[in-house]
Amino acid sequence: DATLSADIIAFEDGDFVTLAEAAQNKPFEATTLIAVALQLVDIVAAVHRAGVVHKDISSANILLSGPEQQPWLIDFDLATNFAEERPGFIQPQEIAGTLAYIAPEQTGRTGRAVDQRADLYALGAVFYELAIGHPPFDGGHGDALQLIHEILAQAPAPPADLNPQVPKGLSDILLRLLEKEPDRRYQSAEGLKVGDPVVLMGFSV
Repeated sequence: DATLSADIIAFEDGDFVTLAEAAQNKPFEATTLIAVALQLVDIVAAVHRAGVVHKDISSANILLSGPEQQPWLIDFDLATNFAEERPGFIQPQEIAGTLAYIAPEQTGRTGRAVDQRADLYALGAVFYELAIGHPPFDGGHGDALQLIHEILAQAPAPPADLNPQVPKGLSDILLRLLEKEPDRRYQSAEGLKVGDPVVLMGFSV
């Protein structure tokens, strides 16, 4: 079980795994993916309502707890408030966040501000990993500069093209979350659920 206090969440040993461990390079079934995704969207919406941008959402920073696989978002070390942040050009090793999941604006190479929509991109990358078995880009398995290029310039392959078990509606949602331009993504976590309730709720039952 998870024990909560004002500033800490403690888990009993053996009661949780990371989402990355649960996936183990294998796609989730669509119904399982949506069930986890809906809970994560609610969690991120609550974080954003508190005026916080996480900035490092990844499958390694999400825990699944108990037989119900309740997700928990952890590691707020990089989190900031909603004050505008516009990173300048920095070297790959200096970029804050887990590179395979960060939005283009977090690379410091677009001139765009980093806000809550960067977290939505990261959610898209996590959901893509659950749908396909890996994040949308890998930089040739470890090349940071190549990975940054892919994040900035390459369109991710539609999940439905890579895994026929992914419904077209869900695939379209993931691609919108992974738009390069923040203005083309969903503008809030709550807007994601409101904007596509049929797709999100229809595949969750």
